[in-house]
Parts: sequence; structure tokens; C-alpha cells
Amino acid sequence: MKPVSLLMAIVGSSSLLMLTALPIQAADSTVKVNGKTISQEMIDAYAEIRARGGAPATGTPEEKQQILDEVINLEIFSQVAEKEGLDKKPNVIAQLDLQKNRLLANLVIGEYLQKNPIKEESLKATYDKEIAGGSGKEYKARHILVKTEQEAKDIIKELDAGKDFATIAKAKSTDTGSGAQGGDLGWFPLEQMVKPFSDAVSKQEKGKVSKTPIKTDFGWHIIIVDDSRAATPPPFDQVKDQIRQKLTRDVVEAYVMKARATAKIEK
Repeated sequence: MKPVSLLMAIVGSSSLLMLTALPIQAADSTVKVNGKTISQEMIDAYAEIRARGGAPATGTPEEKQQILDEVINLEIFSQVAEKEGLDKKPNVIAQLDLQKNRLLANLVIGEYLQKNPIKEESLKATYDKEIAGGSGKEYKARHILVKTEQEAKDIIKELDAGKDFATIAKAKSTDTGSGAQGGDLGWFPLEQMVKPFSDAVSKQEKGKVSKTPIKTDFGWHIIIVDDSRAATPPPFDQVKDQIRQKLTRDVVEAYVMKARATAKIEK
């Protein structure tokens, strides 16, 4: 996995909710477990984690007591683990360090996004360029993806000899997702595909198998275009949140790469 992809996985959009979630006052009195105080900050943090996991926040006395009881249980077993020396195990230390790094990275990126918010005009500009400004058509196609040009040429010969496209796709396509469906990619706009593939699709006669393999970064494709139709772009308000997520990922990726460029990394 690429460094940026790894960090994006660690600080995905859902984890950023912790930066904006409101504290839930789960207890109104100080609690100690074997002499160790459980801070209100720890209770609030646990309440936030619980809420992000889908537990409804009611703020009732019963909910506050439940949260407090759960935090107390965690503290009890944490103390037991320390007494047994489990916190000294190398793999446990590594996991604790990773959780600390994850939290701090989450906070830094969250603060950066708050200082550099995605503006409405950026959302609209992206919509106009990538969605409303698309080709106006979408295509239904199937493909078989293989690693080498020669293998692709051999498959084209098999198809010309009358062998079934779907059967070969299921048996030989390295794109296992579409391969399980007989190579079916469903309906898609050209802008969704890499350029060599979309160029080939736009020029290919409906119902005909490509006579030469198409090369992309993924490998060699044999394509058959089943149909095409006019496409109406969805309204801006319907896709605005998706665009925001995409632009947020782009901003985070650029920020990560800038940080890596200034870091001294030794291998």
C-alpha cells in the first residue's frame, strides 16, 4: 500500500468525526479505581468513541451510568494487564504507539482541514468540470483483462472461433470482480475509466469484440461494447457531499506528500 493510502486509511473521513463531536458529560463526580482517578476527559473521550460506533447519545442518567461503568471496567482490566506485565510485551507496546500516532495524525490533519476548508465554489467548479461537463453519454461494456499482449491476442482468436466471451472472462480475467460477472462492467461514463480504455470504448462498434488488445496500466484488455445511451448528470445538490469527500481526500493527500517531502526518512 502506498504511504498516502496507508495514512488515508488511518485518518479516513469517519475518524475525523472525533474532532467535531461534542463532549458528552457522562459523569458528574470524581471516580477512582484502586486509587487511580478516572478523569472527566477520559469519560468524554469514551463517550465520543461510543457515539461514533453508532450508540445513540441520550444524555439520560442511565446512559451516563452505563458509560461510566464501561470506563471503570476498562480501567480495572487495564490495571490487571499491567500487573501481569502484558503492557511490556513488544507487540503491545507497538500497538499502543500506533494508536497514539493515529490519534495525533488524526488531530493534525483535522486541524489542517479546519484551517483549509473546501469552499462551495470549489465544489461547484469540480461539478461543472467532471460531472456536468462530461461526455453526455454512458456505455455498457464487458472486458477481459490479462497480463500480456500475447495472451490477449490468443483470447481474441478464441472469441473469433466462436468461444463464449463470458465463459473466458470468468476463467481468465485478472479483474476478478467483473470476471465473476462474465466481464460485465455495467453502465459507466467515459470519464470514469482510464483514457486508453475510454478512447477504445468510444470508438468501438456496438456488439463487436475489439480486434486488437487495449493496453492500460492494469494490463491488456479485450473489450465488447454492448450498448450506449444519453446520460443526464445528477443535480449538484445530490452529489455535493461526494464531491466534498473527493476534494477532502485530495487535500489530505497533498498535505501528506508535502509532509513526507520535508521529513528525513531513512531505510
